Amino acid sequence: MRLPLPLAPFEQYMLFDDRPAYPMTFFIRLHFSGRVNLSALQTALPAVLARHPLLCAVVRKTGRRFEWVPSPSEPAITVVSLRAGACLPRPRAIDLRHEPGLQVWAVEDAERFHLLLQFHHACCDALGAFVFIEDLLTAYAQATGAALNLRAPDQQSLRRRGQFGSSPRPFLPIVRQKIVSLRRAWRFVTHRPLCIVPRALVVQPDALPTNYPSAYSRQLTAVESLRLHAVASQQGATLNDLLARDWFMAVNVWKTRHFPKPSGGWLRLCVPINLRTEDHRGLSAANVVSMVFLDRRRKDLTDPDRLLRGIHREMHEIKRLRLGEAFVAGMRLFAKLPDRLMRAVGPNRCWATGVLSNLGVLLTNPALPKREGRLELGGAVLDRIDFLPSLRPGTFAAFGAFTYADQLCLTLHYDPRAIQPVQAEDLINAFVEQLRSSGENGDQVGVAVALPPLASR
Repeated sequence: MRLPLPLAPFEQYMLFDDRPAYPMTFFIRLHFSGRVNLSALQTALPAVLARHPLLCAVVRKTGRRFEWVPSPSEPAITVVSLRAGACLPRPRAIDLRHEPGLQVWAVEDAERFHLLLQFHHACCDALGAFVFIEDLLTAYAQATGAALNLRAPDQQSLRRRGQFGSSPRPFLPIVRQKIVSLRRAWRFVTHRPLCIVPRALVVQPDALPTNYPSAYSRQLTAVESLRLHAVASQQGATLNDLLARDWFMAVNVWKTRHFPKPSGGWLRLCVPINLRTEDHRGLSAANVVSMVFLDRRRKDLTDPDRLLRGIHREMHEIKRLRLGEAFVAGMRLFAKLPDRLMRAVGPNRCWATGVLSNLGVLLTNPALPKREGRLELGGAVLDRIDFLPSLRPGTFAAFGAFTYADQLCLTLHYDPRAIQPVQAEDLINAFVEQLRSSGENGDQVGVAVALPPLASR
């Protein structure tokens, strides 16, 4: 696919929602045991980047039009050897006007290897990032002697990244979609979302915190994860429904514990929705995603079963009527008036109490070699993955969820300017304890893992 290429409406929204104190970037960290061949990895990266044009492009504005153009320099791997006493890299905001939206660091110590990737959200969503990562791991395996082939790319697929299904639909479902979308938009505007911490305690920042990003990570066992799937299925729901229900329950408990003074408003959960269809098969890293918002009052949380049924009905309606397309349609309208879009995302107001981004099962390519469910590449085993969704003003906590090696994994990305580390650890503990309760499992999950700071000065 050759550039230039116009920005899709969602990409333009992510570009405008970027700011120095809250970069619209997300992180993925791969933890390996064993030795990784850095030379093979550095050989694999440029070969894979050629298949993912938006990760090695910059944004150019021509008149009122924003478009992707080739970057004068491609992303490269910055190597940090802790054995030499070097400091960990400190990520910073990515300026898409002058540099591509991917940064990669390889961090080595005596026994382990960490690959840290930072993506600008205007370039791709998290699922698109993992398409790139799976290609990178496949190319690395090739470079270390494995007989693997990269998937065949669809060179024209990027032109379809803003389209979500070309099959015609009956008139009545379309009308129903418009009516329900307008009703949900009205609720979004009229409901006042609760900030996860009292806004009076938060000082408006103008720069990144020193310890950016800050996160805690947890893994459930394969048995616990299987039980959660079974419990959700028994209640006619999905794991995503159950995760959303338990997020509401856990945040309510956490707020009562740390901020007991009653407050009005709605707990609002932002849930990214994957909009990929068969038309996007072979798509490189890109944004094919939308967002929906679930609102509940704290008094609605007294009956967990009823809460789960209500969330399931709402999420089922969202999928059946394809309501995720409504948000993108709004961005498409704003894209015709970019100045209005810039003003709309400008205010530092709370749009959601929190974010829950569930990516599903990751790295499922059966051709990639595995050891006990974990990828094994050239003698190195991919033990663990961390996924840190982006934060925005007023939304100080974002959970990333996914399944790897049959284990449900959770990462909490939090803003240390609003939430203290001990409070953040208690928040992820509350979520895991609620999930354990839902799974009717008394086994110990383990101790919360605080991710080491990515920078030290």
